[in-house]
Amino acid sequence: MRAAFHHSYFLPWLGYFSRATVVDVFIILDDVGFRKDHVSRVRGLNRSGNVVWLGIPVGTNRGVPCNRVIIPDDNNFLPKLIRTISYNYSKHPHFEEFSAFLFPLLERCIRPSRCIVAANLELFSALRAYFGLPEVKIIMSSNFYSGNNRTERLISISKSCDIETIVTGDGNMLLVHDVPELKQSEITLLSYPYFSNHPCYLQPARIKNNQPFVPGLSVIDAIFSVGVKITRELILNPGITLDAVYGEGL
Repeated sequence: MRAAFHHSYFLPWLGYFSRATVVDVFIILDDVGFRKDHVSRVRGLNRSGNVVWLGIPVGTNRGVPCNRVIIPDDNNFLPKLIRTISYNYSKHPHFEEFSAFLFPLLERCIRPSRCIVAANLELFSALRAYFGLPEVKIIMSSNFYSGNNRTERLISISKSCDIETIVTGDGNMLLVHDVPELKQSEITLLSYPYFSNHPCYLQPARIKNNQPFVPGLSVIDAIFSVGVKITRELILNPGITLDAVYGEGL
């Protein structure tokens, strides 16, 4: 089987959704150390076309496993987040259509005292269903490994789940794992370089202010801008091939 390993992201970017469509298993690293960027906050655009962070104020939680990070018991931050999204995107072509789906979804998923991983996964699954994306099996890394060695985690989970191939993004995975050890374990590595080949779409605020395209934003930026149909194509057919880190590419 082919798998991808990833943190649970809050309202993920297009490449996150796209990589989940080229694997059989999407493994969530729920027990690794928390990091604020992407896990609890994500990038969007404001009306001036500038990048802003949108997210859940869960604190720094330095060294705390993601599955122990809890959404605060605060009734104010979610309405503020929805107001911020509304202000930044209300003039976009598909705001009315998508906000009618997104805002009730946020209210359902982001509940006080809930684990951030559970909230992120419910959002991810609901958005995948909204796009009509192919099914992918999602499992938690904590069910198969309890150590702290990054490479050992990948190898151990791969053996437990009959995973023969790991699909990486174009982030720093190859820098923080022992690639020769993975190769020695007979695990094939394929690269899916979505970010460096990020397909462009119309970003109204950037066009209005004569600014270039910004890649890697939350998927909500694409949906508000170009709608669900085009966003789905950006996920399913980005024109990116799986390249071999070693072994055979596709």
